[in-house]
Amino acid sequence: MKKLSIIFLSLILVIGMLSLSGAKTPKDTLVVAMRSAPPTLDPHIQDTIPTWSQLATVYERLVTFDAKGKMQNELMTDWELVDPLTWKIYLRKGVKFHNGEPFTSNAVKVTIEKYVDPTLKTPQNNPWKKNLDRVEIVDDHTLLIRTKTQVRPMLNWFVALNIISPKANEELGNKLGVMAVGTGPYKFAEYIPNDRFVLEANPEYWGEKPKLKRIVFRVIPEDSSRLAALEAGEIDMMTEVSPDHVGRIQSNPNLKLISTDTVRVLYIRLRENRKPLDDVRVRRALNYAVNKKEIVKYLLRGMGAAPTAPLHPLLMGYNPNLTSYEYNPAKAKELLAEAGYPNGFKLTYSSTHGRYIKDKQIAEAIVGQLKKVGITCEYKPLEIGTMVSQDLFGDTHDMYSLAFGGILWDPDLPLSFFHNVLKYNNPEYVKFIEIGRTNQDKKVYEKAYQDALAVMWNDAPMLWVSYHPQIIGIQKGVKGFKPRADELVILNNVWKSE
Repeated sequence: MKKLSIIFLSLILVIGMLSLSGAKTPKDTLVVAMRSAPPTLDPHIQDTIPTWSQLATVYERLVTFDAKGKMQNELMTDWELVDPLTWKIYLRKGVKFHNGEPFTSNAVKVTIEKYVDPTLKTPQNNPWKKNLDRVEIVDDHTLLIRTKTQVRPMLNWFVALNIISPKANEELGNKLGVMAVGTGPYKFAEYIPNDRFVLEANPEYWGEKPKLKRIVFRVIPEDSSRLAALEAGEIDMMTEVSPDHVGRIQSNPNLKLISTDTVRVLYIRLRENRKPLDDVRVRRALNYAVNKKEIVKYLLRGMGAAPTAPLHPLLMGYNPNLTSYEYNPAKAKELLAEAGYPNGFKLTYSSTHGRYIKDKQIAEAIVGQLKKVGITCEYKPLEIGTMVSQDLFGDTHDMYSLAFGGILWDPDLPLSFFHNVLKYNNPEYVKFIEIGRTNQDKKVYEKAYQDALAVMWNDAPMLWVSYHPQIIGIQKGVKGFKPRADELVILNNVWKSE
């Protein structure tokens, strides 16, 4: 028995050494490396694209979008607008959660009502707390969602509802942050914070059966290390490829590069409730002081673009009539002098480090460019979780860098996020986004969103830096993956050839 134990331990050591020495991944396993780890697996209190992507194979939503942005039913089969404040939802039958619990109307009710829990602290834009009246169960697969005001983008809101198991929610409580129980094609196997998230195929999945036995998400923050692992065959896919590494992937016969434009905008939030940022001339000066085109050209290697509006042109409501903040340091100095700061001033500034493509390098470039017009920044690069704690939930720095994508393919999410989460409270802006949310007339709500963007652009509560691309490196044997403008890495139908 002792000899068998020694042999068993030796095998474990050999397997571990192979995994560290560049052994190829098994054909039935897909290994994906990302820059950052999910801060939590609880779908209600996470809000990063890497986490949305990793949970997308475990949890399902009422509706979803395909890679081209076309809405599709998932756990919902049909709907009707009974009256302006009442949505009737019909649910898919024969679906089970990974713990064996049947999927019923109660799961949707529990999922939505968790968002209106006054103790819930979430970085997500939470429209339910303000707009939900109540959820009524008609039967096991039919329910009514009643709202306090008209909600035009209700179906889009459904895309952000990862439906949770009522039983798991009750039994696990806070442990949902380290465990996931959904209805998707893959189910939870292992989660080691800041290291890996492992999923196994769900043989009882109601839809098309998974093509892989296992999906492993690994956390490899450093760009070069992630690329080395891809080149060695230790991983099958890497997200957020550095623009510096595009050529290496394209020249490797075993790899392929996949990229697409996305709706993500990198920006710096300027706290207009404190001096000197309470003066619109100062905020506009910061926008003129930063050379966005140079950042795109040299740091993003021409992938992406300088912003021409607060939202990407791919999103409905984009306003093409806004005047860009072109690089003009002389104009920046003029505005600063008009505002009473001819000699500049000091600001505290934080940015994410390792969350977005070139985020730290871009922040450092911005610090240098602002210094040329007399603005000195006390700069701190932060991990995304610390950033959320200090600046989204706190009030630590004068300005901070973040980036906003758009998994809902609708302007209501980002524009409401800027108001509800980033606390941008310009009354005109709020009025226009409320019109956009509550009006069913397309001409009316599209114009309202364009007007809201014009207010924000001119008010300059942010320094808009760049539209960001999605760049992914992948082994040539990986099939079925499609890039998306919402940046989600959806792996439900991915497989590997010989």
